[in-house]
Amino acid sequence: MNLFIFNSKTKKPIPRIILFLVLLFLSDRFLFFLISSIESRLLVDHSFKKNFIDYSKNKNFNTIILGTSRTLEGIHPVYFSSLLNQNAYKEAQFGKGPKYNYLFYKFYKKHCGVPKVLIYGMDYFMFNLDSRIRWLHRFNHQENKDYFGNFLMLLKYKKNIDDFTDIMLEKLKQGLGESGNLVPLRDFVKIQKYRGVDFEKIRIDSERPDRFKHFRYHKFPGVEGDYFLKLLEECQKDEVKVILVFIPNYYGTNVTNIQRQLFYEDIHKIVKPFDNINIYNYNKIKKFPLKNREYFLNGGYGLTNSHLSKKGAALFNRKFLKDIKHHYD
Repeated sequence: MNLFIFNSKTKKPIPRIILFLVLLFLSDRFLFFLISSIESRLLVDHSFKKNFIDYSKNKNFNTIILGTSRTLEGIHPVYFSSLLNQNAYKEAQFGKGPKYNYLFYKFYKKHCGVPKVLIYGMDYFMFNLDSRIRWLHRFNHQENKDYFGNFLMLLKYKKNIDDFTDIMLEKLKQGLGESGNLVPLRDFVKIQKYRGVDFEKIRIDSERPDRFKHFRYHKFPGVEGDYFLKLLEECQKDEVKVILVFIPNYYGTNVTNIQRQLFYEDIHKIVKPFDNINIYNYNKIKKFPLKNREYFLNGGYGLTNSHLSKKGAALFNRKFLKDIKHHYD
């Protein structure tokens, strides 16, 4: 029996497979284009610019604070006012990566002028982070999409599509009269007065398991690291003092993030050409009580992310602001 003899039946699946792939490609492009069009129309935040200008008028901010949710929970403008007598504006939130922070700085100085000090909360995962579309649309930012760089666009931009779906569900809940989670977090006015969450509402497992997942450092430039460098270059040109701060993680999270030293070395290498940048690292036992669970909302063994509690943030801000006070003198 000759296994290499093909009849007409064995040949039929080949054109069917080709036809299936062509239809899959065209359907993927059509659905992606449809979602992108709806996203562009519904998510552009036309009110942010006006609301920000109205809010910041006569506030005389001399400091802006940038970062992710770790900075949101860790660094609070109210302490700048009470401890340093300085006006700080915080623009930190989940999903605000280097691209967003760069675009916001350009937006901020256009409407408020160049700040004296820029504080940036550093994250172990910062170069593996992409800015969420819900925030980028504040600036009517349109990403140039390569429609032929990947076979499936829906897969390539899955994070953005998931984010878009979450926002649409949130809007639907609000339309039905249900309470949503996004509105308080998106209110930049409330964020300026925010002091954090009490430890009592959160529980952390401090027991070290025999096995747990470890996370490696995603090296610069990663996903949006080029925008981080652009921000530093912009600040140097504007003669802005930049303070990069490593906010404390719970001890178990530090054990989980096994390449922290590589992360620190990478940041020092990036900032070496700049003379306007200072680095403060509080993610050390000698600098902060990393094993005290009351000072953290979450984190632990096998968890790469950790946030300070209200009590932890109060202690951290006292230490941090005491150390940077001379930059204002």
